[in-house]
Amino acid sequence: MPQPLPEITTIGEMIEWINGPGDARRQWYDWQLFRLEEKKLSRDHLDHVLMTTAPVSLTGRIKGYTMSMDYYDYIFSPYVDIVLYHPGVMDDLWENPIGRTIPYNFVKYYETRGKAVFIKWEGDQRLAPDNLKPLKGCAEFARKTGTGIALWEGNIPTEDGTGVQPEFTDIQIKAVAETFHSTPEGRLKKSSFAIIEDPILCAFDYRAGSEKLKKFSDYKARDMLIFRALLNSAGLEYDVISTNEILKNPDILKNYKAVALINLYRMNNKLLDVLLEFRDSGGGLFIVGRTGLFDEYGNKNTTYLRKLLGVNNVYEEKKTQYRWSFVAKNDPLLDGIESEKVRNGDSLYYIPPFDYEKEGYKVLGRLDDDPKIATVGYKGKVVFWFPEIGIKGGEQTLQKFLRNLYDFYGIQCE
Repeated sequence: MPQPLPEITTIGEMIEWINGPGDARRQWYDWQLFRLEEKKLSRDHLDHVLMTTAPVSLTGRIKGYTMSMDYYDYIFSPYVDIVLYHPGVMDDLWENPIGRTIPYNFVKYYETRGKAVFIKWEGDQRLAPDNLKPLKGCAEFARKTGTGIALWEGNIPTEDGTGVQPEFTDIQIKAVAETFHSTPEGRLKKSSFAIIEDPILCAFDYRAGSEKLKKFSDYKARDMLIFRALLNSAGLEYDVISTNEILKNPDILKNYKAVALINLYRMNNKLLDVLLEFRDSGGGLFIVGRTGLFDEYGNKNTTYLRKLLGVNNVYEEKKTQYRWSFVAKNDPLLDGIESEKVRNGDSLYYIPPFDYEKEGYKVLGRLDDDPKIATVGYKGKVVFWFPEIGIKGGEQTLQKFLRNLYDFYGIQCE
């Protein structure tokens, strides 16, 4: 049985890991597929499962090689009736820009595909006994998404701070009930924009950094989580599609005007062909970060990115921690953010340049110290954004860009 690779101990090794394919050992690849199939067999050995805990989209890639099953498998499994999620109720549940999107993504993915969802909200010691706002938020969420609501155990500090309460208090339960019954019922609807995720990538991009390098662990996966949070905070609806779902039913992309490929660094030819057909049929591609640079086994192959972009050649500029700015004038994608400085020199992604003018691309952003290298640009409905997109500062600039992007693709902001 192959063992995982050790922690990363130098910044140089971390940068190479972030820009690489993850664990590219073929034995490791085969072992992960074996583990995944065994998990499926273990789940499906029963004749019928009324309710089971299921994975959440866009979160598996920060779990390392533990690798939960693809959420797509739960949609089409004939053995599972209801999927279960049981988040804890904390003081900052609905203020946390990343955390608050997790139950939303869970419900939207399964319910819009016809699978019943049950959420059991659990007590957490990080919830102050007198803070009713998070619990009211749970009730509003349940009503607006049509999922119903259940509370399970208190497990929150007592008012005197000497212990924990085994159950929610009458005051807490009353606040939930009143909010639930006073909130109009709603339903989640599909969007015209989708993020494409390959859940198995978490099995390869798992190495953590030691000591001061821990903050760079799961770098590409967290970039996607921040992107998701930015869409949410900008008021932009989106769906999530698993690569397996696309390969099983390529026509699913016909429901969308554009899709985002966020650090989809490994690809295979079948997925590439589906994406090219989508692009050639008028669909938009938003290509971000380390996308299309390796084959499914982790071998370097920029053919995927080159074909997605529709260019003859790309190479790689091994430059990191760069500063860059938007440079184009009078362009709809930069409406309200022209000449904005976007990065503060902390992105660790290499950039894959090409001959932008020859290939017909309009450049929107360039490196400050090396203007011949573009960071953002587009041709037709193909838009590239090669640096890190999970901006830790200047969120309003990126939110404005994303709203412009939706307008560019003809997607109404709901």
